[in-house]
Order: sequence, then C-alpha cells, then structure tokens
Amino acid sequence: MAPLNNVDASRSLDAFRGVFWSALNIAVPTAVSLLVFIVTSRLLKPADFGVVALAATIAAAAAILVPSGFGDALVQSMQKDSLHLSSVFWLCAVSGAIAYVLLIALAGLIARLSGAPLLAQLIPVLGLRVIVDAVGIVPTALLTQTLSFRLIATRTALASIVAAAISIALVLKGFGIWALAMSLLATSVVSVVATFWTARWRPELVFSTAALRDLTNYGLYASGTKTLLFLWNQADQIIVGFVLGAAQLGIYNFSRRIFLIINDVSSGALGAVAHPFFSGMQNDIARVREGFVSATFLTSIFAFPVFIGLASVADRAIPLIFGPQWAGALWPIRILCVLGIITCIGTLQAGLINSLGKAKWWFYYQLFTGLVNIPIFFLLAPRGISLMLIVLVAKTYLFWPAPVVMTLRLLRLSASRYLGQFLAPLLASCAMAGVILGSRALLPPMSPGLELIADLTIGAASYGLVLVAIAKKRLSSLWGMFETLRRKRRKIHVDAGAPG
Repeated sequence: MAPLNNVDASRSLDAFRGVFWSALNIAVPTAVSLLVFIVTSRLLKPADFGVVALAATIAAAAAILVPSGFGDALVQSMQKDSLHLSSVFWLCAVSGAIAYVLLIALAGLIARLSGAPLLAQLIPVLGLRVIVDAVGIVPTALLTQTLSFRLIATRTALASIVAAAISIALVLKGFGIWALAMSLLATSVVSVVATFWTARWRPELVFSTAALRDLTNYGLYASGTKTLLFLWNQADQIIVGFVLGAAQLGIYNFSRRIFLIINDVSSGALGAVAHPFFSGMQNDIARVREGFVSATFLTSIFAFPVFIGLASVADRAIPLIFGPQWAGALWPIRILCVLGIITCIGTLQAGLINSLGKAKWWFYYQLFTGLVNIPIFFLLAPRGISLMLIVLVAKTYLFWPAPVVMTLRLLRLSASRYLGQFLAPLLASCAMAGVILGSRALLPPMSPGLELIADLTIGAASYGLVLVAIAKKRLSSLWGMFETLRRKRRKIHVDAGAPG
C-alpha cells in the first residue's frame, strides 16, 4: 500500500472521525428510542403498534413523490452554490406539500378499505412528516457533504431526546397510540429545525431548471432507488396490515424494528460515512479499495456476532425485556438475523457503487429485486409472517452476488481477498452461538435476568477469544492503519503550525 500524502491522510482521518460521530449519531437516538420502545411495548398491545405502523408506512409511501435523491446528487457532485441548493430545496418542498394534500384526500378511503377507522385521524398527523422531512433534505446534504457528522449527531440526539420525552409522557398518561404517533412527528420536526441551525443555511427565493438539470441524471436514479427501497422496507408492512390485520402487523413491525436497531448499531456509522468519503476519493481507486476492504472487515467483526448472538438469545431476551405478548416475534426476529449477515455489508456496497458513479446500475438492480419482492409479499403474507420472511431472505442471498461482482469490478479486487476476510468473523460468531447454547445445559437454574446475563457474558468472551486466535494478524494490521493515520494527521498539524 502506497504511503498517504497529507490530503489523503487528512480526509481519511476526517472519515474516521465521521465514523465516531456517526456512531454517536446512531447510538444516542438508538438508546433513547430503545428505552421508549421498551416502555411502550410493555404498556401497549401489538395491535396498537400495528395501526400506527400502517399509518406511518402510508405516509412514507406518499414521500415517494418527493425527489429526495437530489440531496444525494448534491453530495455526489459537491455542489454548494446557492442556485443549486435553493432550486433543490423548492423542488422538494413543493413536492412534499403536494404529497401531503393527496394523503389528506385519501385518508378516509384508506381507513375504510383497511378496516382500521383510526387511520383517518392518524394519517393527516403522521403525513406532516412528509413536508417536514422534505424541507430538511438540502441542509442535511450540506452537512453530509462536508463530513460534518458531529453536527448531524448533535441534531439527531436532540430530536431523539425530545421525541422520547413526549412519547413517554403521553403513554404514561394513557394516550396510547397517540404517544407513538406524536413521537414520530416530533422526531422529524426537531431534527429538521436542528439541521437548519447547524448547517447555517437558508433557502433563497430563486429557482433554476438549468441547475436541476445538472443534477438530474444522478438525482433521478437516486430518487428511484429510494422508491425501490420503499418497496422492500415499507410496502410489505402495508400488505401485511391489509391482509393479516393490525395485530399481526404489530408483531411484524416489532420484529423489523429490532432488526433495524441492530443493523444501525452494527453498521450504520460506517454506512453513513461511505457515500461522501468514497465520493471525495473516487478518482483514486487504490485508496478507495483499501478503505472499502478495511471498512467491510471492521463492519463484519461487529455485525456478525451481534446478529448471530441475538438469534441465539432471543428466546430469553425478548420476553424478559419487552414482555410475553411479543413471544410471537421470536422466529421472525431470528429469520431477520440471518438476513443481517449480508445487509450490514450491503450498506457499504451500496455507498461504494453509488459514489463511484454507478447510481444507474444500482437503480436497476434495486428495481429488479423490488419487483421480485412484490409477488412474494402478496402470495406469502396470507400464509404467515415467518414463511414470507424465509423466502425473502433466501431471495436476497440468491441475488447478493450481483452487487458483489460489481464491487469487485469497480475496485479491481479479487473475490478471494474480499470474501475471504469475512470467514474469521463468521466462524467466531458461529462458535460463539455453539458455546452459548451448549453452556445452557451445564449451568444451574437461575432467574431469567441472570440467565440472559450469563448468555451474553459467555458469548462475548468466546467470540473475542476465537476471533483473536484466528484473525490476530488482520486485527493487528487494522490497528496499525489507525495508528499510521493518527501519526500522519499529527504531523500535518505540526507542519501547518511551523513558521515558514
């Protein structure tokens, strides 16, 4: 690997700082939302969660009309002039307003078709998030563009704390589902207000179609990709809600939420930094290749044991923490943990492919997989959540080689080097699961809380020991890279302060 010059070292260290602040950006709101999640899930029924999830998903469907991919286009092109920024802002804001009007007009009809009368009241409230989130697209792009993850973390933490306070106060006073709904709305409002404050940007009353054309190629495909992601991440909830009812949707939404929390904690920080970092280095494939390989290995050593560990201890953790009413979510959670093994890596692959100018290819890949998902949802949802998830996970593994091949081609990277690095974390995680399950037969009966603590302690110790034993050289190399970047950055500061 060639030595880093000052610019490379500076940007690389900025990216690692970005990972730190992105981790805080995820950890703080995740911890707060998990607290709210635990409190509300113990006090409310699966049907309550289901009807709010259905309303929120319908509102998210309306957000498809907002071309949010133009925010990604601003990041990818590094555009910062007022004309481009303001034009994208007004495009998104007006689109959001139109989407909200359509939501209000259709709320009554949707409530009647779904058999959930409360949707007529919930949709107009949660639909406000469409407008609020739309006006926050540009300032968020500005913060991401400059790797200002400390400011993003501050904004998100503030929004999470305010939303948590509102939600817990309302649920303890008996407001039920409105505690969940107002928490979601408050998160968006506080987040966008804080984003404008930290970005120090205000839109001007200017609009240029020429400026939008500069961003159209990337922006439309990025927007299309987000639409297709909705088909995977949200459309299934609409189908489950309409076909199986609010209670089963509550179980399904609960399982997905646990999965998303774990996915965000284990890989979200690196995923958030991937797009702007790789975009800034897209002309130096060697640097991108080394950075990507290190990032994916780092993700795997954290994500693999978390997902496999959760699958191993879910039977004890879920009833103890969230309540026995969620026992029906055990197998959906375990199935989603199998999916998590590749989604944590897929997050980084998506960031890489888009940042290296292949947004069009990624769009068509997502289009194809999204279209395959739709008949799976319709045909298998009536047969039960677990069967539907098994088929979806199998489909994802079947199609996963396509983005892997594209990644290898873009980076001129061998398959053995890329895929081989995941073997040690996977073996260590499987060994951990075996030790956890095996130790249960050897330990004496204990309280549920002590049983879970024993599982976690034994699992963490066994994973760490096995990983160090089989990947000591790779771990040492990764640590050495961090130390090299830190020393190089220190030298840059010393040289900058020296008299000329």
